Order: sequence, then C-alpha cells, then structure tokens
Amino acid sequence: MTRKLFFTDQQQPLVANIKWLVIFCFLLRLVLFFTSFVSAELGESRIFINSNFFVLTTGIWGAYFLARKKWLPFVIIAAFVFTDLLLKSDIKISLDYYLSYIIDKNTDTIKTWTDRFFMAGYFILIPLLYGKAEGIKGRKAWLYTFLIGIVTIVTVENANLGILERMDVTGAWQEVLYYLLLSILYTIKDIAFLLAFLHLLFRVKNRLHFLHLPAEISMERKQFFPAFFVGYSVFVFSAMTLAFTFIKMSFSFFFNSNWFIYFEAACIALPILVSAYFIGNAIQRRNEHLGNYYGFFAFISWTPVVNIIGYLVMAFVEMKSWVKAKPNDLAGKQRLLHTVLSCLFILALYLWMFRNTPGYSDVISGTILYSIVTFILAYFNRKVLLMAILASCYYIVSDALALSKYYDDPIWKLLGDKLEMESLLLVIFYSVIHYGIFYIVHKALYRETDISDSLPAETITVTE
Repeated sequence: MTRKLFFTDQQQPLVANIKWLVIFCFLLRLVLFFTSFVSAELGESRIFINSNFFVLTTGIWGAYFLARKKWLPFVIIAAFVFTDLLLKSDIKISLDYYLSYIIDKNTDTIKTWTDRFFMAGYFILIPLLYGKAEGIKGRKAWLYTFLIGIVTIVTVENANLGILERMDVTGAWQEVLYYLLLSILYTIKDIAFLLAFLHLLFRVKNRLHFLHLPAEISMERKQFFPAFFVGYSVFVFSAMTLAFTFIKMSFSFFFNSNWFIYFEAACIALPILVSAYFIGNAIQRRNEHLGNYYGFFAFISWTPVVNIIGYLVMAFVEMKSWVKAKPNDLAGKQRLLHTVLSCLFILALYLWMFRNTPGYSDVISGTILYSIVTFILAYFNRKVLLMAILASCYYIVSDALALSKYYDDPIWKLLGDKLEMESLLLVIFYSVIHYGIFYIVHKALYRETDISDSLPAETITVTE
C-alpha cells in the first residue's frame, strides 16, 4: 500500500480521510474571506476573525488525534489555542489599563513577548503530544521530533500571502475569483505542511535519513503525483516566507530586527532544504524507475505557475519516446538539448521579470549568470553548494555597485559595510534559496555521461 511508504500506521486514519480535512479548511477560508461580502462589519469583527482562527488551528493540529479518537490531546490543543487567542485579543487593552501606572513599559513589547511565550508553548506541546502518540523512543528521536515540530510551527505561523492579500482588486467577479484563489492557496499551505510534518515523523520513527528517499519508494505515478505536489508546496511557501524575512532583516529600522527574526529565518531555511532534496530526489527516482530523462520539464519544476506543465509531463507522460533516456552514444546530445532549452527559458523569464525596466543590463547579466550555473550543474556533480554561494556573492557585489551610484563612498567601503552580522546572515539565508533551486536543477539535468558526448565528433581530438 502506497501510503505505508510515507506514513506510519498511527497516521493512516487521518491520511486516508485527508479529503475531509481539505474541505474543512477550504470552507473555513471561504467563510473568512467572503463574509465581508455579506456583512462588512462582521467580516472585520475581531471576535469573528479570532473564532475562525481558533477553529482552523485546532482543526489542523487536532485532526490527527480526532481521526484516532484520542480526545484528551485534542482537548488540550483546543484549550491552549483558546487561551492563546483570548490573551492575544484582549491583552493590550488589559495591560494598558492595569499596568500603565505601575511599570514604564511599552505594552506592544509586552504583547510581543506574550506572543512568543505562547509560541514557545506550541514548540513544546505539539511535538510532545505527537511524539507520545507516535510512540517515539530514544533521546535522538525525541530531539528530532521537537526540531521538526518547532520548524513546522514557525514556518506555518509566518507563511502567508501578504503581498497577494494587499492587492487592489476591482469588480465583483474579480474579487470573487481573487478570494477563491486565496482560499485555495491557504488550504494547500495548511495541508501540505501538516502532511510534511507527519512524513518527517514517519522518518524519525523508522530511523530513516531526512534527505534521502527510502529504497522502497519508486516514485511511480500514484506516489509521485501527490508527493511532488506536497513537496513543492512546502518549498515555495517556505521560500516566499524566507524572502519576506529578508525584508524584515534588511529594513531593521522598520521592523526592529532582533535575534527572534534570525531564529525564524533559521527555522524557515530548513524546510526549504529538506523539500528541495525531496523534490530533486523524487525527480531522479522517477527517471530511474521509468528509464526516462525529463530534463527541461524537470528543470522548470521550481518555477511557480509554469511548473504545472513540467509537473503534469513528469506525472503522466511515461512511455513516450521524447522523454525516454537515450543510450550512451546519444545521451550527451539529449542533455545538451535540454540544457540549452533551460537557458532559453531563463532568458524568457528575465525578459518577463524586467519587461517594464528600461535597458537590458539586468536581463543580460542575470541570463548569463544563471545560464553558466545551469551548464555547470548539468555537467558536473557536487557543485551545488559552490554555485549557491557564488550566485549570492554576485548579488552582494551587484547591489553594492547599484548603491555606489547614489553615494560618494567607493564600492569597497559599501562592501565593507555589508559585511556586518546582519548582512552576513542575509547572504547565508539567500544562499539557502539558491541552494534549493540549484539542487532541483542539478537533479533535473545531470546525467552520468562525459561532457565530450555532447560535442560533434569532429570537435573531439584524441591525444596519444
């Protein structure tokens, strides 16, 4: 049974009925977004919003226990979420009233630390309840359980579609489609992170490696189709969340950047790495299982929206000659063709991204950089980390060059200013996103063939 290769026996009741949780989360999101159409006052009511948050959070984290008819853990989670919600909604008013004359302390700061106190409570409660229910044993296994729980909670708490939610949409039908899209995306996020959390607990319990697929998983269609979807959802939401964290760290004068933001960024970086490994290894395993070489179609799998084409090709096109891996004498030409197509895609992507920017300097520099990276990743093994670091350093230098046009300081001083602790952490976290994308690209294009196999025979000389 396919599900047993990804989830424990204890998780099967929930996974087997996951469609009901999907419907539940989707309907709650619809109610949250569409209530303002019926009653603007109710839609903006804190009681209504907080009640929706309570039911949704309890439902997501408690569904596992509800499916197994374990009522006590479910009630504990519901009580903790309710207490958290109650204090979050009323704490500032209460603190202003009771403490304004007792202590000289900004109540926003007190509220922030109260929120963090409850966040720490989730860090303990969720892994503890799930670990006990799963029968986790051993200090190392418990350590991993708490690590997975903390990372998942932090990422889910920060993963939002804030940019999309702030879009100005005019017209009734446009608004309906817009809120419907938000409901779908948030539902995907909630379910994907829950399933990823359960799968990692499966690996902890069975003492499996976090970054390598178990040998029993062949990534046949019924395994690949849902697994890739969940893995990519985690990857893209985590990458978007880490990018937003970059902004919070960069504009520290707006967001009061501190150690907790760095802690959040470190937690969010881990799902990016784990999901990128999962996606890359899933592509490689599917190629090996079918004897295929998806190449370009696997390459575009990291790009939002466009990746739907590659995803469907990898999932449903199995026996066509144009996806079959060529024999050794033709394998090099096949790889070269897919690598060139990938570079042309990079060019098209940059032309679209900078379509409203005068000049072509950004398009040319970006296309050249990532085309070189693509060729290196396609032809050389174990170069992913190096390419990620070099690409991140390139952006540091290019950013300093752009800043030097507006300041009297020379570029070397701007670069020196960037080598502060905060900027160094930005480089590290930016390298994480690069590493995740480059790992997928490497697994999509790399094959164990010699580079000379890609060249015409007359260009190859043999020396005695």
